[in-house]
Amino acid sequence: MRLGPHADTSKREAQDVHQASPTATCFHSEKDSRAPHSEQLVSEPCCTSVYTQRFFDRYWSSGIINGLAVAGSIGWVIALLSAAVAATAPERRRLAAIAAVVIFVAGGWARTHLFTGAGGMSATPAWWLTTLASGLVMLVIAKPGVVTALLTLAALLFGAAHVPPTGPLGALCFLAAAVLLELDLARPLASRSSEGHPSRLEAPA
Repeated sequence: MRLGPHADTSKREAQDVHQASPTATCFHSEKDSRAPHSEQLVSEPCCTSVYTQRFFDRYWSSGIINGLAVAGSIGWVIALLSAAVAATAPERRRLAAIAAVVIFVAGGWARTHLFTGAGGMSATPAWWLTTLASGLVMLVIAKPGVVTALLTLAALLFGAAHVPPTGPLGALCFLAAAVLLELDLARPLASRSSEGHPSRLEAPA
C-alpha cells in the first residue's frame, strides 16, 4: 500500500530525530516496544550503547592512555632484563648487562619498525627472528642460560603486546623462568637441611 506524502514526511522526520539525538532514540525505542507488533519499527541502538561506544573510542584514542601503556611496557622490559642480569653468575654478570642494554635498544627498534607489517599484520617474521635471537644471545652469554633466556623472551614478547600470540607466550616464559628460579633456590636449601645445617630462612633457636 502506498503511503501519502504526509506519511513519507513524518517518516523522514522520525529518522532525522533518531540520527540526531541518542536520547530521542531511546524514547522512540520505548514507544515502539509498547506498540502492536505490526506497528513496531526497527530502531537504532539505545543511547546507552551509543555513549558506551563513544567512551571506549575516546579511551583507546587518548594520548594519555597510550603514553601510560608505552611507559608500562618499557618498565616491564627494563625490569625483566634487569632480573635476567641479576640471576646471572657474578663472573658473567657484566657481559650479561652489556648484552641486556643492546637487547633493550634492539628490541625497541624492532618493536617500532618490524612488529607491524603490510596490511596491518602484527608480529612479522622479522620481528620474531629478532626476538628469538635476543633470547639466544642471553642463553649463550649468561649463566644459568635457560632462566635468563626465558626472562628475556618474557620481556620482549609481553612488552610488545599483551594480546595473543605474544602476550600469552610472554606470560608463559615468565612463569617457566619463575619456576626454574624457585627450584634452583630450593635445591641448596634442601641439601643444607638434610645435612643438619640450619637454613638462612629458619629462625635461630
